[in-house]
Amino acid sequence: MIQVVSLVLAVGVPGISIFGCAPQSQSARADLDVFAGPATTESIAGDWEDVDVAVSAAAIRMEMTVLHGLGRAGQGDDESADREYQLRSVTDEPVWVLVRRTDGPWYEVSAKIGRFGHPEREQELIGWISRRLRELAGVDVRRIKWMRD
Repeated sequence: MIQVVSLVLAVGVPGISIFGCAPQSQSARADLDVFAGPATTESIAGDWEDVDVAVSAAAIRMEMTVLHGLGRAGQGDDESADREYQLRSVTDEPVWVLVRRTDGPWYEVSAKIGRFGHPEREQELIGWISRRLRELAGVDVRRIKWMRD
């Protein structure tokens, strides 16, 4: 009996690990189907090269993690490209952010949190992105002072 239990533990646990750690085959865009209703949208200004770090800083402040950040339609980091981000909240809610370049230093930022939306939190996320872009305007590096407010 002890040998059978040892065999099950030796074979069973790695088997579970293999299935539990398998990479997902779906693309980042496939999860956009889970959102219902309109996204919260606002126009903000900043430097295009600071958009990625602004989204990352805002995600940390909102207790989220960035899963994917990619250009739209295969445009990569082209100056005219939109940037799309897929995040996950600490409560396991899907989060989507789209930064679309408009005129000059202005961007249209759209955010969606949770399957049915959460306008107050979406507005807060956009606000943190905007704040970080304002802090980084015209400089290469600036310390984040608001992480522990």
